[in-house]
Amino acid sequence: MTTDAHQHEGSTDGVARPVMELESSEITVSVGQSMRVKITLTNVGAVVETYELSVLGPAADWCSIVPAEVPLFPGDQGTATLVIRPPASSNTLAGTYRVGILATSEVRRAIQASTEIAVKVPSFVRFRSTAPRGTIDFKGHTNVYLQLANEGNSTIDCSVSATDPDRILKIKPQVDKVTLKPTETTWIKTEVKGPLVLFGSSRSRSMNAEFTVLLDHYSDKQPESVPPQTDRLSMLQRPRFRLRLGLFGRLAILVALLAVVATFLYSRILAPHTAGVAGAPNVPLNFVAQVVDDSQIVFTWDPATGATGYEIYAIGAAGDPSSSASAAASGASAPSAAASSSTATSTSATPSSSAAKSIASSSASSSASSSASSSASSSASSSASSSASGRSLVLDRAPAKKKKPKPKKSASASASSTSSPTASPSSSSSEKPSKSASASPSASTSDSGSASGSGSATASPTSSYPRVLTSAETSALHSPVCINCTSVLKPSAGSTRAVLTTLPKVSQACYEIIAKAGSYQSLFSVAQCVNLAVVQARQSSASASAASAAASASSASASASASAAKVNVCPPVNASATASGSTSVVIQWTKATSVPSGSPTPTCDPTMTVTGYEVQRQILNGWSDLPSQPTASDTAFETTGLPAGTKQCFHMKALDANGGSAYTATFCATLPVATASASTSSTSSSGTSTSSASGSASASRS
Repeated sequence: MTTDAHQHEGSTDGVARPVMELESSEITVSVGQSMRVKITLTNVGAVVETYELSVLGPAADWCSIVPAEVPLFPGDQGTATLVIRPPASSNTLAGTYRVGILATSEVRRAIQASTEIAVKVPSFVRFRSTAPRGTIDFKGHTNVYLQLANEGNSTIDCSVSATDPDRILKIKPQVDKVTLKPTETTWIKTEVKGPLVLFGSSRSRSMNAEFTVLLDHYSDKQPESVPPQTDRLSMLQRPRFRLRLGLFGRLAILVALLAVVATFLYSRILAPHTAGVAGAPNVPLNFVAQVVDDSQIVFTWDPATGATGYEIYAIGAAGDPSSSASAAASGASAPSAAASSSTATSTSATPSSSAAKSIASSSASSSASSSASSSASSSASSSASSSASGRSLVLDRAPAKKKKPKPKKSASASASSTSSPTASPSSSSSEKPSKSASASPSASTSDSGSASGSGSATASPTSSYPRVLTSAETSALHSPVCINCTSVLKPSAGSTRAVLTTLPKVSQACYEIIAKAGSYQSLFSVAQCVNLAVVQARQSSASASAASAAASASSASASASASAAKVNVCPPVNASATASGSTSVVIQWTKATSVPSGSPTPTCDPTMTVTGYEVQRQILNGWSDLPSQPTASDTAFETTGLPAGTKQCFHMKALDANGGSAYTATFCATLPVATASASTSSTSSSGTSTSSASGSASASRS
């Protein structure tokens, strides 16, 4: 039994207040249920009193006291009952309520007594979902709105999911979880997509929407007594085109579709057509020719859009082995017939002129006779005989008709013109050797048509090859013909580098490239020339040194009583190549421990000290050293940066103090085709390799 702290048995004014006690100070009542609490009231005054009992607080609406009035004689006790009945409504929120009871004297209203009780109302979870009634019609896409209301007395978290039991529709609710306060209602947008239905009858579909209570915020746990609620919706998907066709109409549509398919197949497969692209490919840009290691010419260029292959042409004697040999023997190019006819005079070639003087005279002649060369080229092109290579138009140079009477030729000039009817690349213009013919390197021509000797020629400074041209020069120099040209290389599609392993025996060699696509071809690129005079000078010096060394060795061998043959280390054995990636190859070998069978005479010595190894990779018809080489202690070596999906071949030899062994037999490895990401890496590596090769070639030329 408890007594309110505000009650007093007496007061200073002499008025005695009643004493009120409750059976319990705290109770728990669920909504929809009732609870009774006994109230005891004692009259401690000296007069008869009647006390009126009332309920105070926010819960007064669902609390009552029976009886509401209690009459008491002095010193008597009376009882009453407090009835608490929380309504089963979402407005009765879960929580603790303070309920006050007030006792007031009807005789003297100032005499009062009060007490209070704590009433706990637990939470109850109840929600309601509402889906559209009837059948929902749609064609391909629609939005369905689902209603969810919280009819409980606490805040809840509810999950939302929607599925198609037939797994035909694609259903996606806008949210997958909602939080609802008591009495709160929300609408959930659900997107529904059906398969494409163009024709035919309507299809019956269905959708199940399921709601599950995840958390009761008052109890902070998931209620176990509340099952998930599922709503089923009926849907009808109609075709996009409503055609009311009979049997004949449907047959007509079927025949039309078959006709379209047959026409497509005939045009793509059965009909004869010319393979290739719908037009000529672009001209390969940045075409560069460079001499590498005095033994090969390396060509590089940018890939052309739409190209399925390339072809490189040599201009003049650079593509004719017999003519190049005779030109190399004389040491300079003979005057061309075209140059003789365009300048109305000819001079005999200087047989012993140096290569550097020939190049300087060529540049001077081209700058002095550019206008005359243009007219000579036009006349030569009109009267030239054409030879077709696919659809390439390659013209031989022919003497141009002379409009002015020419002076008498000397015997040496006539002989020179007879022996060299075609113009050499060194006598053509430095900007475009294949477009115009100029005077011989040993003579220059004046505007009046008279020739002067090489000693009085005013030569322009020698231009270096390759020269960077402006955009205007490039567009002006691209031509559909190549005069006096010979095909030397045919790189495949996707190539940006080619190697010519045989150097022509001329002081200067010029080349052009075209891109091909089926029966079409691009214009010829700007001619690029390489200076071979310096290379030939070095080779001649090396030959002379070798001959001198051979003579000294022969003399020493003759004077010696017995000369031992030079013996080198034996070549490696069991050399093999294995692809370790899409762009890398691992090369393995074993140091020879005995003389291999079939070793050349004199036999090799397997006991000699190996100082290193030299590995070469095959490029077209030639061989190129790898950028880095294995050391003497290595038995395996990896090289990277190779094009994916290609077959790479190598050979190698062992190095010693006397030079090195013979090369091993060729061994090859096929690289796998790269994936999408690997292909990008391979392309990047290929570009880096080309740039490195170009840099080394430039250093060699300078």
